[in-house]
Amino acid sequence: MKNIPEINYGKVNLAEVRKILGKEPPKVITSPKSKSLNPNIDGNEKLLASLTAIGVAALGSVFALKTKNLDVISKAQKTFSEAFMRDISRGEAAVMIDRYKEISKIEDKSEYIQALFNEVKNNYGFCQGTLRLKSFTDTKRPCQGGFVNKLIPDININTDLSKEELFDVMHHEFRHKLQEFMMLNETEGLTGFIPNMNEHLKDISPQKAEGLAQWLKGNYPDYMKQFGVESFYKDRVPVNEKQWVNKCIEATPKYEEWQKNKTETYQIGQDNDNGYYYNFLETDARKIGSEFKRLYKQFI
Repeated sequence: MKNIPEINYGKVNLAEVRKILGKEPPKVITSPKSKSLNPNIDGNEKLLASLTAIGVAALGSVFALKTKNLDVISKAQKTFSEAFMRDISRGEAAVMIDRYKEISKIEDKSEYIQALFNEVKNNYGFCQGTLRLKSFTDTKRPCQGGFVNKLIPDININTDLSKEELFDVMHHEFRHKLQEFMMLNETEGLTGFIPNMNEHLKDISPQKAEGLAQWLKGNYPDYMKQFGVESFYKDRVPVNEKQWVNKCIEATPKYEEWQKNKTETYQIGQDNDNGYYYNFLETDARKIGSEFKRLYKQFI
């Protein structure tokens, strides 16, 4: 744990920056009304971009300095940018790889899971949020690697999995939370999202939607805090991800209805499981998890 530099990708740790640079970091002027993808990294993106190359060289043990295969790093950069939905520089990608490698060296399983959770939470941009790790064991259904629920700030992870599987599942489950976050932004909050939550709510009146939203807010007070935000707005969804977020919204009612009707005997991938396995929300998260599993095998 001591070997992992405490660089917070969501909020720049100025003390660490000073250690890396040996001097005060350059000031960056940003607009207070800036609306980047994630509010937790507003005002820091330019600073990170300007410091990345220097930071990589100063850290010394970074992956970029251990290989001349820049094409490999570029592929990781593409995966990170797609998964975290923000521009990741090649240098920042190299730092991420190196941090993942350091985390993989942690022998204690519970410490490894917690460190991985913290890193993935930061990389997804939710460092200011209240998302928390909850562990469970499920040897009878090993296909149940993890799960999340809308409005609840828990990332539930099966501790019976191997490190490689945990690497996949952790990014998979956080992707579901990113889906939820972006859908709430696209619909500009809970009231707008409610008609899309399941088939029975699609024709709900605006007045009833608002009433239900107020009830949900009272029962799930951390639903917004989990993301570290105080409001939702459309501009937070990147223009090139509008089609993606609309697919998520369209898939949500079907996904929720299947979950209500599933039994304890289901097996992933069966023909009668199409409502879950082939739902866009699941295929999207599974794709991201698989990409990180590939990176684990390649780098770690």
